Amino acid sequence: MLDDRVRRRGSTLIGGSPVRVLRLADEGTVVLDRLLTGERSWSSASDRLARRLLDAGLAHPIPSPGFIGLDAVTVVVPVRDDARGLERLLDSAALDGVARVVVVDDGSRSPDVGEVATRYGADLARNSVSGGPGAARNRGWLLACTDVVAFVDADCLPPPGWLEPLLAHLVDEDVVVVAPRIAGPVDPVGLLESFEADRAPLDRGPRRGRVATGAVPFVPSAALVVRRRALQESGGFDEAVRVGEDVDLVWRLTAMATVRYEPDVVCAHETRLGLAEWLGQRVGYGMSAARLDRRHPGRATPIDMNVWTVVGWGLVATGSRRGAVAGLGVAAVSTAALGRKLHGRVESPIGEALRLAGPGHARAGAWLASALRRVWWPAALGAGVLSRRVRPGLAAAFIAYPLMEALARKPRVGVVRSAGLAVLDDVAYGAGVWLGCRRERSWSVLRPRLRRTTPGTNVQSSSNQRRSTALAAAALPAVR
Repeated sequence: MLDDRVRRRGSTLIGGSPVRVLRLADEGTVVLDRLLTGERSWSSASDRLARRLLDAGLAHPIPSPGFIGLDAVTVVVPVRDDARGLERLLDSAALDGVARVVVVDDGSRSPDVGEVATRYGADLARNSVSGGPGAARNRGWLLACTDVVAFVDADCLPPPGWLEPLLAHLVDEDVVVVAPRIAGPVDPVGLLESFEADRAPLDRGPRRGRVATGAVPFVPSAALVVRRRALQESGGFDEAVRVGEDVDLVWRLTAMATVRYEPDVVCAHETRLGLAEWLGQRVGYGMSAARLDRRHPGRATPIDMNVWTVVGWGLVATGSRRGAVAGLGVAAVSTAALGRKLHGRVESPIGEALRLAGPGHARAGAWLASALRRVWWPAALGAGVLSRRVRPGLAAAFIAYPLMEALARKPRVGVVRSAGLAVLDDVAYGAGVWLGCRRERSWSVLRPRLRRTTPGTNVQSSSNQRRSTALAAAALPAVR
């Protein structure tokens, strides 16, 4: 189906992630019309267009479950000193019907984990010394003989029937990984659990898409479905990476094939108990950024946007009237430039430019404020001490934006407490980023990626197709 944010203007499609303008040739327009009516007669042209739309985020597959059965799945559960979480998972209906469940005890200090695994009939593998989550998952999938491996952490609880919708995506041979949405606890108790029920750290949001492009840059391995051959070809998880090993694997796999995010399947994830442990988790997440940047240069950048957008918001952030006027002027000039790019491609180029640039500038402002809190706050606060000019921008980033986000979420813990915890979350992550940079002796992950093209000017024609693999009819039965 077409993404619900895509607008069609005759032979032109506007949308995707990142936003682009796709101008169809005559043949492409005819094929799209056929796809929109649900025609099942597939040709090489429909295959190419379907792949193009899927890769660009303009459309999403609607696969039919049943192509791969549960008997083709081995579930691997890495666990260390969490017998309670393991029992909750094994006692649920989430793993019913799978070929095999392998529990990897990664150096637990008590025998409780092994006792729980044995009681529920799971195969148990023990590591005498903890090698980290990557090593535990590797040991588990290497014991699997099935075509598909599903990783589920012991502190994660998928719903019954969660595997079928994910396995359905594997009808497309180019798809090697499918990830569900990882939400917070279902029945939160206490402040932190209630906060994460509204703002889970591993939640990639409600919109499906292809991972590593646009709004879904990565997916966690708290629950993850992977083709075993992809693990074999990639070498699996890098055991030298103790935090961020899942991001590293996913990014390596996106260079080989397609990774998809399916948010209609929602798995609950437990919250770390206690404020100190919660903050330590965030610091650990941040410390992985510099190492990931070494392995995947530019992928962990705090922002990736048009330079003129950054200049415009930088002028507005000065808090002066002249700065605000100049910032609005930059936005107006970039919008007009986008309108010129769209001239001849859409019926109302200025109107379309306004519809693209307006929300785009707003999202960019929120992104910059988040990066300021989450990554650059040590430098930003230092600048605030030295210069009064940057203080209005800091107030917006650390106070106004968090309060606005909390208001939009209608949080269980209240707007003020939610905003405060969000800032604390970001600051802890940022502290980890800087500590990781010091450990890796590399500060490149702090650099923003700035583009010089006008936002939204990625204008493409369907006549210039890149090589694509055939897509079975069941993978995209109807585009509407």
